[in-house]
Amino acid sequence: MIPQFQHEANTSFALWLDYYMSTKAGAFSNKEVELFYTPDERLLQYPSDPLGFTTYSSEYKQWIYDHEIPNAQVPDGVHIDMGNGYEFCPRGQSGLMIDFDNGRVLLDGDKFPNNYQNLKIKTDVSVKDVNIYLADDTEENLVIQGKYNVNSRTTPNYAQGVGIEPYDHVAPAAFISMESSRNTPYAFGGEDLTTLNYRVILFAEDLYQLDGFMSVCTDARELAIRNLGYDNHPFDAYGDLKQGSYSYSDAVRNCQHPGPLMFIQDVQASKISDKSNKINNPDLYLGFIDFQVSQARFPRS
Repeated sequence: MIPQFQHEANTSFALWLDYYMSTKAGAFSNKEVELFYTPDERLLQYPSDPLGFTTYSSEYKQWIYDHEIPNAQVPDGVHIDMGNGYEFCPRGQSGLMIDFDNGRVLLDGDKFPNNYQNLKIKTDVSVKDVNIYLADDTEENLVIQGKYNVNSRTTPNYAQGVGIEPYDHVAPAAFISMESSRNTPYAFGGEDLTTLNYRVILFAEDLYQLDGFMSVCTDARELAIRNLGYDNHPFDAYGDLKQGSYSYSDAVRNCQHPGPLMFIQDVQASKISDKSNKINNPDLYLGFIDFQVSQARFPRS
């Protein structure tokens, strides 16, 4: 199936929310992180296969990737110590790629065939206060059955000498789910108003974080969102930036995608009772933010 309007809208909404939380709320912190050898079975093909990758994960996921976020540290390489002191390795050298979503780096497997497990790697990054995910499960499973690592932004445990496993969802986190949609007549000539109802399920580390996230979201009422198109997502298959650098504001300014802006008609936020919260996720605080997003379009043209 070729990408449809809802695919494009979902991607655009997630990119907007990520950017909005980073700029409006300053929801990130700058850190120097150590990276630890963390095998990934999907990429574990070395040293016999020179096309494989060695993977090194940090204590944190996700990392800020937008170069225009004020005061954010977006890494363009890492410092590697192979026994003679740290030397800077820029992206692209030794096959270095940066997986921003999983908080890790990938190195070409044939560059370090003998000591790939003993490398010391560090870099400066900005860590999101709340990870942003497009939900890949039902709301019931996310809330009732979901068990998440709590990736504390304040108390890392480097003594373990291990990074976070890739691909797993890590809290604090916000899961974006498109709950329903409808088309209603809007103007002569076949123009409809498409309304998308998004639910953001928030797992916060404390009440301060929960209240702050909900407050910023409710302030987004009547803001506009550019539909960037399905193919304008910044990441490649390895979680690195497709173009080497990325700016959401530039993507919006340079977007050639047809159609008017999406706009947020309404936002409502709520949090569940403390009793229910302890039953489902004892270490997290749970909230719901409902966005009503609309766009005028010609669906039958």
